[in-house]
Amino acid sequence: MAAHLKIISNNANFQLVFCNSDARIAPKFITVIAVIMSWFQNILASCTAFLAPKVERTAAQQQKVDRLANSLTLYTLNSCPYSAKVTRHLNQLNVNVTVKNLKRCHIYQKELLAGGGRAQVPCLRIESSQGCKWMYESDDILQYLDKKFLPKGQHASLEQAH
Repeated sequence: MAAHLKIISNNANFQLVFCNSDARIAPKFITVIAVIMSWFQNILASCTAFLAPKVERTAAQQQKVDRLANSLTLYTLNSCPYSAKVTRHLNQLNVNVTVKNLKRCHIYQKELLAGGGRAQVPCLRIESSQGCKWMYESDDILQYLDKKFLPKGQHASLEQAH
C-alpha cells in the first residue's frame, strides 16, 4: 500500500495532505509528520528572527518602552504560526512583554476565556486606566505594536523583514 504525502508551504505555514487506503497507518504517520513539521516550522521561525534587524534605542528610550510594555500580556501557543508571527515582531521591535503560553498552564486559557471571551491565540491583553482591552487578530496586534513602539523612520525596514 502506497502512502502519498504532499507538503504545501506558504511563508513557513505548512499544510499536509495525506492519502492512504489503510486507515491503521494514517493516524501514526500523521502524528509523526506533524511533529517533524512543527520542529521544522520552529527552526524556520528562529532563522527569520536572526535575519531581521532589531530596533535600536537609547537607554532612556528603552526604559520608556519597557514601562509601556509592562501593561501588555501576550497569550500564545508554540504551535500557532500567528503567535510566532507576533512573537517575532515583538523581538524585532525590541519590546519585552509578559508571554503566557496556553500549553504551559491551563489557568492561562481560563484567564483568556474569562477576560476576552475567546480561547483564541494570539491575544494581546492591553491594560490601561480605561480598563482592559483584548486584541485577537495577529495583523491588528502588529499594527498596534508598530503604532505604539516603532520609532519614526524604521517602518519600511521592519515591513521588509516580515
